[in-house]
Amino acid sequence: MIERIDKLNFEDNSVIKEKIGDESIYYSDKIQKKKNGLISKTQERNFLITDQAIYNFKGNELKRRIKIENLKGITVSKLSNQFILHGNKNEYDYLLLTQDAQDRKKIINMIQTVYNILTHKDLLFSIKNEKDLSKLVVEKKDRKKNPNSYKIEKKELMSIREFIDSDGSLSINTHPNSQKLEDEFKKDNKYKEGISFEHFEIISLIGKGNTANIYLANYEGEMVALKVIDKAYIYQMEMIDKILLEKNILSSFSDEKFLCHMKFFFMTNTKICFVLPFYPGGDLFTMLENKGPFDEATAGFYGAQVAHMISFLHSKNIVYRDLKLENLMVNENGYLVLIDFGSCKVIEEKTELQCSFDGSIDYMAPEVISGDGHGMMADWWSFGILIYELLCGKPPFHEGSTERILDLITTSNIRFPSKMRVSSVTRDFIVRLLKKNPKERIGQNEFQQIVTHHFFQGSNVNSVINQKYSPPLTPNISGDPLANFESIYTNQGIEDFNASYDSGILDQIGDEFEDFKS
Repeated sequence: MIERIDKLNFEDNSVIKEKIGDESIYYSDKIQKKKNGLISKTQERNFLITDQAIYNFKGNELKRRIKIENLKGITVSKLSNQFILHGNKNEYDYLLLTQDAQDRKKIINMIQTVYNILTHKDLLFSIKNEKDLSKLVVEKKDRKKNPNSYKIEKKELMSIREFIDSDGSLSINTHPNSQKLEDEFKKDNKYKEGISFEHFEIISLIGKGNTANIYLANYEGEMVALKVIDKAYIYQMEMIDKILLEKNILSSFSDEKFLCHMKFFFMTNTKICFVLPFYPGGDLFTMLENKGPFDEATAGFYGAQVAHMISFLHSKNIVYRDLKLENLMVNENGYLVLIDFGSCKVIEEKTELQCSFDGSIDYMAPEVISGDGHGMMADWWSFGILIYELLCGKPPFHEGSTERILDLITTSNIRFPSKMRVSSVTRDFIVRLLKKNPKERIGQNEFQQIVTHHFFQGSNVNSVINQKYSPPLTPNISGDPLANFESIYTNQGIEDFNASYDSGILDQIGDEFEDFKS
């Protein structure tokens, strides 16, 4: 016998009853629907479970109906009251949040009960040691592209029936598999307690940015890159949210081979340290300096990869905003990897505009400089600058002072020097990327519009994206691991990791970094 819970009195609501027909109401209550994203928002909804389906109402307006038999499984968070209803190939996923653990357990119990009655099976069940489950959601657009894509693990460290029989809070210390569960959670979590710089053999500085120093280090026999960020500095510069977003991006797309991913991170009293893969080929800027301007085929090889990176981030509602050769590393196979997500911005809608002055001067789009508002098309302007630089050896508006460069970007047309021998097709491609008006710029339809331009006609774009194409240039990675890095960095000493930009405020800001641990 199912215990019915109708907190919203839907049995007496004629509008609701008309919309669900003769289905029986088993459960109704308020719930928070989570909008997927790296920085997600919640929307309050009226939640209804019947003997056939799950309903999402905004007031009395029906927003979504999911047939319960079309569910695949459920993932719950151990660190929050979030949970995902995973759909099968006919349904996309649904990310929800309850007020407390007991409400979540009641909902999952009801759904599992109805699912078992309808299918005579149990739902798959997974628990994750993550506060935000957004990256495990298959969205509507993703389901259309790949009906058989699922982000729920089929292994069961705890079955759905064991979860329902528990107190719902995932206090698992008394569970028969408790040690196995805890080991699994520690593996999933990118934050590592008890790690310090003493666990690494620091070899050399290999790069510097506005907010961090990058070091080559040996960790347990593996070469890694350490991105070392001063806590006091980012606190005083009001950049904590930016670094937190970068951490989330680095942790979210480990299956995307063209984006750098986080191995793990740790914190000391003074520093945040991201432990990242080491890319022995150095950055594309250094390679260009050493090899000289590339031919069109080589620029097309690298351009296809960068276009894929930008489009991938845009598909996740992320504007990159700092595309440049220095942020493109060359891996051991000669392919590119995008690094440094500190300037990224998550936007809710494709049409949403940002007004901050962000990025590298030579690559800034006119709309960034003017402050009129910029969106994703600013990345395609930067892409045009990058293609030009690969072919010419320097950016097109790189002349004189910063003020002069900014003035040229906003007022001057693109010019091709006589030494830059490129085809009319390539000139057309660059000119269309560097339209001052973002609405006239190529890239409105993202990757497909970019790579169908005749500039890529001789390139096997699919082979490049699948990394099955032989790179035109391969880095020398034998011997000295620092061979492909600038001596201006490698000749410098190693900083004192206990020192701080402003040690006087460290005791005041400890709580500011708690969000990094989840």
